[in-house]
Order: sequence, then C-alpha cells, then structure tokens
Amino acid sequence: MPVDLPHAHPTVTRQLRENLETLRQAEHDHELEGPELQQAVAQQLDEFRTNKQAPRGCMGRRKYVGMSATDLAAQKLGGDRAARGAGLVGWVQAQALRGPPPDLGRVFDQVQREQRFTGRELEARLLNPAGLLAGYIGGPDEAVTCRQAYARLKDARWASSCGQTSDLLKELISDDWVAGPASGSKPGMEILDDLKAAIRNPANTHIRVQIGCHSFMIENSGPNCRLYQSYMAVGFGGYGLADSLQTDRATPRAEFLQRLEQVFDPRTNDHAAATLFRGTCDPTANADPGDVKISFETTSQPRSAAQLKRAFEAKLGENRAAWREVAGSNQRATEYALAHLA
Repeated sequence: MPVDLPHAHPTVTRQLRENLETLRQAEHDHELEGPELQQAVAQQLDEFRTNKQAPRGCMGRRKYVGMSATDLAAQKLGGDRAARGAGLVGWVQAQALRGPPPDLGRVFDQVQREQRFTGRELEARLLNPAGLLAGYIGGPDEAVTCRQAYARLKDARWASSCGQTSDLLKELISDDWVAGPASGSKPGMEILDDLKAAIRNPANTHIRVQIGCHSFMIENSGPNCRLYQSYMAVGFGGYGLADSLQTDRATPRAEFLQRLEQVFDPRTNDHAAATLFRGTCDPTANADPGDVKISFETTSQPRSAAQLKRAFEAKLGENRAAWREVAGSNQRATEYALAHLA
C-alpha cells in the first residue's frame, strides 16, 4: 500500500501494511465504508505512532490478526454505516502519521505566562477592544470608563460572545476551512446528519459550528471530541474561553454525538444544552418556521503548536496599541466603542 512510513522495526511496519491492506480490501468489497472505515484506519495509525519502537506485539497483533474488517468495525465503532467517506488510499496518503492537533490550552497557558496576563486578560487582548467594549452599550454599566473596563478583565467580570470566540479560534487554528452545507440550502436536520458525519471523520481535526444563536469550535482528536466556546457579552459576566479551556473536557465521540442530537429534541434540549454549552441553545432561533438553524465548516490542516503560538503572538501584536490606549483612558467605554466601530 503506498503509504510513506517513517523508520520503525520491520515487524511493526510490515504488520501495519498488512492491516491497512486488509482494510483497503474491505473497502473494495464494501464491507467497511465511510467514517467507520476512516476511523479504523486512524486506529491503526494511532497504534503505530504509539508502538513504532516496540519489536513485537505491535498494532495489537493478537487482537487484530484473523479478525475480519466487519468484526473490527463492530468492536471499535459499533458497526455504524451512517455515510460514505473519501477513499481509503487517498485518505491514508493525506493523513498518515499526522499527529493529534496541538493542545490549544497548553499554547494558551504558555503565552499567558510569557505575557504575564491573567487568562481572561489574554482572552480579551486577542480580540479587538472596540468590539468587546460595545457590550456595554445599552447595558446597566454604560458609565464605566475604558480604564475601569480593562481592570474588570483581570477579575473575570466579563466574557466575550460565542461568535467572537469561534471567529478568533477559526483564525488562530487554520487558514484552510471547508464550508459544509449552508443553512437553508436543505432541511436543518439533514445538515445535522452531515455535521455528525463530519465529526465522525478523523481527517477533520476541527469543526466550527453554529446552532441557532450559539457558535462553538469542536476539536476532533483520536476517539474524543472537545468543545471550545464562550457565551454572553462583555459587561454581563458569563463563560469565557479561558473558562472553557479549564472546564470543557474531552468526551468520547459517541457520547458527544448523543448529547448533540439531544440538543435538537425539545424533550431533552435543556439538559443537553446545559451539559454541552453551559447555558441554553435553541436550534430554532433565526431559522425558518418548522426548521432548525445549523451550519458548520471543517479543517484537516491545523497549525502546528509552534505555528499556533506565533498566531497568538501576531493577534496580540495586532491589538497591542489599541489595548494600551484603552488601559490608560478615562473615556467612557461606550464612547470608545462607538467611535472605533463607526
């Protein structure tokens, strides 16, 4: 099979090639298709990365040899045949030996330490201050000055909106995004099926999603999914990206997909939305009558950890002068926002 493998013990490499060839034949015979096929291949590659220095027993040899591809799928994936995916050979060539996506939280913490910011302060300074301070317009604290507003950033009395956070993460994580079906192009529940197929596809490392009025980022790594998100406008408290990095943990993919489906069921929406999103999520918001609003985009080309850190630093540099002005200004925050958003 035409996969470029790094140096490893010959037994390991040979076993990997044999297992991949078994899966390729299963694709040809239509025994194993779509996301379950790709995840089976990803499992093989993950085990190769873990065990490539071991001389024997690698790739779960005793576990997989003699097992049909269909049995492998049933054991690992529950036999889910929800959708067809890209061909095995092309996918393996494109994705072989790519490591997991960089740890966003680790990069965030590293930049925070180097810049000597609080978590919420770093989160704010990655964003344009005018957009954040606009959250005070029409609110109970319209008299707050820019200097006072900046001080609040350090003690977590604010949170960026979900859209601001997912836009920021999209820009930081990758420059290469592929849009899914547009909301309104077909019934929303069909787009939900497309989204679930995208989440099952291990080639997609990140999926940016909008459901109703809530926008968030999914990290798709190994057998798990993890959310990065925020909600509520600046000045009104809420749940920020810095909170999400500390609190939202990786969830097994099957469990995550089950909770996601429950968001779209009125009987289970409240609990599922609170569990996933730390708040509410109405899929019918801004949708056509009798439909739900949902859209998403995916990337399979995330930045490396070093590139991600440079992207953080570039955003900080882009906003540095504006935040320096805000931190020292006694102008009302609302006036600053209106002047700079005009």
